[in-house]
Amino acid sequence: EVLQDPEAVELQNMCFEKAALSYSKTAALIQHIVPIKPPGVKDGPEAEPTLYLTKKERKRQRKLRRQEKQRELQDLQAAGLIPAPEPRLTLSNFIRVLGDQAYLDPSKMEEKVVA
Repeated sequence: EVLQDPEAVELQNMCFEKAALSYSKTAALIQHIVPIKPPGVKDGPEAEPTLYLTKKERKRQRKLRRQEKQRELQDLQAAGLIPAPEPRLTLSNFIRVLGDQAYLDPSKMEEKVVA
């Protein structure tokens, strides 16, 4: 163990501070090289490549997504969690959908379908 005098330690610290580059007259004249990373090294996490689908694959994916959404909707309706949608009214099927009401006043029902 080396026991040093506190004055010697203080003098040594002062000498280290004075020897720093900020006090140097020639530090501004030195060209400091900017470190360059090697070409094969990445600094961030590895990005996964984007997967591009063909037109046929995109159409198939869209179709499957829409089928799945429709199937979930039908399951919820079958379980009674959401009410079933009202039947769509068109001029060609309004008599079948509205039944007896259409026969009683066809012009009024036609107005309701068109509106």
